[in-house]
Amino acid sequence: MSRKIFISYSRKDNMIAMRLYADLVRSHLQVWRDQVDGDKTASFVDEFNAAIDECDDFLILDSRNYRHGSNWCLPEIKRFKDNVNGKSGREMIVCLLEPDGPWRKRFDNAEEEKYYSYINGKNYFPFYREGIYDNDDVYQQAINSICAMYSERFIAWNMPPEVKDLEDELEKSNVALTDVDRDNIVQGYKYICRLIALNRDVNHHFRIWSGDCESYGLKLFFPRYSWCSWQANDANKGRYDEESFAQFKRLANDFPDDPRCQFGIGAMASRLDRRREAIIAYKKVLELLERPGNKYMRENTLLEALVDLGVVLINNDQYAEAFGYLLMAYDEMLACKRFDIQLVKHLRLYYSSINNLVQCQELLSPLFENYPLENELHAQYGLVCVQLHNYESALFHLNKAYALSSSIENGLYVLFCKKQMNHGEVTPENREFALSLLNRNDETNDDSFWKAEVCYMILEDNKRAKSFLPRCNFSKFKKYSSIIVA
Repeated sequence: MSRKIFISYSRKDNMIAMRLYADLVRSHLQVWRDQVDGDKTASFVDEFNAAIDECDDFLILDSRNYRHGSNWCLPEIKRFKDNVNGKSGREMIVCLLEPDGPWRKRFDNAEEEKYYSYINGKNYFPFYREGIYDNDDVYQQAINSICAMYSERFIAWNMPPEVKDLEDELEKSNVALTDVDRDNIVQGYKYICRLIALNRDVNHHFRIWSGDCESYGLKLFFPRYSWCSWQANDANKGRYDEESFAQFKRLANDFPDDPRCQFGIGAMASRLDRRREAIIAYKKVLELLERPGNKYMRENTLLEALVDLGVVLINNDQYAEAFGYLLMAYDEMLACKRFDIQLVKHLRLYYSSINNLVQCQELLSPLFENYPLENELHAQYGLVCVQLHNYESALFHLNKAYALSSSIENGLYVLFCKKQMNHGEVTPENREFALSLLNRNDETNDDSFWKAEVCYMILEDNKRAKSFLPRCNFSKFKKYSSIIVA
């Protein structure tokens, strides 16, 4: 029996944790990761502690998020190091997700210094390139080394699922291809997939490759769908929104029975503010999902289609119809046990607009049974309680949200609740907490926005709020602030 490995990581690093977990399990190692092996209906704290006590080795995904963005990681380290539990030879394995630097030397208290200094003294496996774990050579070298510690060989998953989809589609095609032509088509697509994994612009490559496929008389769905999706990806900063919209429409003409084409049309039309086209497309998605042949896609996309349709109807001022679809989405979320934060947010805003927040509470309460670790659910429920002036319950859920994800947004909600409980006054302790949020080194647009909210809503410092949003229309910003807890 191989040694038991516990993966300790920040939820903000969930993507690399998922990849590493899958690769270690595929390489015949016994690994425990909370969102895969944990039982969400049990007490997750007790479950975590039991898993840590039972493990032989403790694998850390070390990052800024791990050390300075989570309230759970340090207690996990402490539990493993201090509770030997009759085991000997236990190892702590450190995987570095970003280059070593001052963030590893920063200790906010004596307990952090004790345990993080211990980690700093361990040799680590580098999983980064220029701060991003996107270099396959570095990744494979590091994971090979970890597997070698256990006398196992890393079993790489070399075939992207998109390539397997292409091969299946070519196999079913009626077009006669030579082995050389088939191999050229597959190898060309593999090269494009590789470039996508490296965050390269592949639009030109797709055009050439697609032209070659058309010269053979091939009408392929999956690669063209992949092309449309790549163009629509937010990482491309909207450069190809119009083209993606047109490509999805051409794909729908060739494959009229596939709801994914209409879903793409709806998403792009919504992004381009073509609401009527988006509504028509999403309703077509719902119609296609009812067909027997689309049962699998119905199980995986119905919730998203209902939510997206509800949102675009709201944006088009069709509130009554939108609410009907949002309620259908709520029933689907309960049935499929898949959480959707956009749905929860829009339900809260809708019930706020009709002044029926008690019913909103009744809708959201059952969700905690299935999603006790969703910080967004705790945050939205807490805001409902704030609006109902039930501050004790509100503070419980908002503190829970901040414990699960110590984001600036969640910190703002905690401070807002405490300010309301204190009749609009900000205590010195809460002012210090607010300033600590402002002093974080976060640099995304969202971080700047929420820092401005802290200045405006908590510290009532408009001048400092403007400093975080130099390009923002401040009057619009203030209007938005007034509806966050409306």
